[in-house]
Amino acid sequence: MPKTDTTAAPVDIDKVAELYRTGKIRSFIPVLPMLALKGAPYTLADHAPFEPIYRLDLPRRLLYKCGRQVAKTTNMAAQAVLQIGTHPHFSMLFVAPRYEQIRRVSANYVKPFIEQSMIANLLQNKRVENSVLQKSFLNDSRMYFSFAFIDVDRIRGLSVDCVNYDEIQDIDIDFVPIIRECMSASRFALERRFGTPKTLDNTIQVLWEQCSQAEWVIKCTACGLDNIPSADYHLVK
Repeated sequence: MPKTDTTAAPVDIDKVAELYRTGKIRSFIPVLPMLALKGAPYTLADHAPFEPIYRLDLPRRLLYKCGRQVAKTTNMAAQAVLQIGTHPHFSMLFVAPRYEQIRRVSANYVKPFIEQSMIANLLQNKRVENSVLQKSFLNDSRMYFSFAFIDVDRIRGLSVDCVNYDEIQDIDIDFVPIIRECMSASRFALERRFGTPKTLDNTIQVLWEQCSQAEWVIKCTACGLDNIPSADYHLVK
């Protein structure tokens, strides 16, 4: 995709908050610059395919099957921070296959987005829980971080409104219904699944076959061809 201007205009927090209260804004995109990445306001200038996850009207289950290094974990974390900040008493669970993976999600992605945001002082202070495996917020919302490679027992007992999976291709497909039960008492029950396909015999492939299977089409800037990232079309070429 061609490079675009990443300069973000200043955000009027009070004005944006009023628009959200009136229902005139149905996406988190206008408030993305409230977050920061590497010292600059965050934008989707180079990551347009992730725009749908910032919409407020989302399906209960969403799957992103992506290549490596396309910012899927970055956007998962950014969306989560915005959602948790605008939903009081909202609980969210992050799951990855291994401890080191979920530690990185918590410490390297979620934590910087919270601490470098324009509203950091409205999200947390020194009195709330802020560990690697659990983060609490001033609006009584919570984030939990766990892992499930060999078993899923450590996740049992949690009650949450949303589950974000990272590297879901390496999580046993039999664990997914068990983790989903953590949302059985929630009126939201949202699932966001992110991963990179390694083979045609893993969890992400099973979930892909169960979903609507939309493809992101990339137009070639030289010849104008719409490239479809599928083996049946242009992926191999």
